[in-house]
Amino acid sequence: MKLLATFSMTFLMLPIFGQHIYGSLSGGIQNIIPIGEINAPMVNTIYNMTQVNYSTTQPKKSFRHLYSTDINFGHMIHKNFGYELSASYLRPTNYYRELFVYDNSTGEASELPTYVKDRHSGHLLRFNPKVVLNTDFEKISIYMKMGFLAAMGKLQYHQYTTTDAPSFTDARTSMIYEYEGNISFGFNGCIGATKKLNENIALFIELTAAHQNFSPTFGQKTQHSSGGADMMTYGTIPYYDEIIYGDEFETSWTSTESNSNPQKFYSRNYSLSGYGITIGMMFTLWEK
Repeated sequence: MKLLATFSMTFLMLPIFGQHIYGSLSGGIQNIIPIGEINAPMVNTIYNMTQVNYSTTQPKKSFRHLYSTDINFGHMIHKNFGYELSASYLRPTNYYRELFVYDNSTGEASELPTYVKDRHSGHLLRFNPKVVLNTDFEKISIYMKMGFLAAMGKLQYHQYTTTDAPSFTDARTSMIYEYEGNISFGFNGCIGATKKLNENIALFIELTAAHQNFSPTFGQKTQHSSGGADMMTYGTIPYYDEIIYGDEFETSWTSTESNSNPQKFYSRNYSLSGYGITIGMMFTLWEK
């Protein structure tokens, strides 16, 4: 009872030490660390389709960077303690690079050029409730945030033939696949500093770290052009146009009806984990 009474009195006295509500806008960049990823195939490529070669596939693909735009609202119920809720638009991506294919039976990379470049990217929305611990100094404030992550959205895979492709792919070809998944959970934290510009506006900078993976469950081809013609208008073949991720792997060599069914690949993760930097501006909305 004494402990409960002490806690209640402490909570009721928090407003005496000052509180305020704020909003902020920020943007950041994060370097991706491929945590929890496996070497698993993604999708039939232009290379496979033009050469009708089902024994080759891609290695694992990882994002390189993640760009974020954030809107945040926080409540400091005490000058040293508060909470914050953030909503962010995430853009994970990597650079366009030459596609390499691997032999499924040996796992060795082919030495033959594919004349195809590809890039992975994504469009995600992330929510992030956090606890804020703050310490004020004479000119700046130092703080730490810790919270949980929940993200949803789509990943995109774009590939196209290069201009030096040989005759069998002389028609410029471009393909885009999009992937959907369930809500992805994770956690994050940061150490930051705030510098007031006036009574209501402050600048802040944060060093961030996050751990989160995104696992697609379904993929679909959304764009396919060749020689300037829209190939999607000629109809679709489920094996080339849809992908299901789960606990099965199936190709046209292992199933005689695979062309009439979506491709089946083992589940895999795309890492959104890493470390980065965020810069933003904070606005005091209410203060007591």
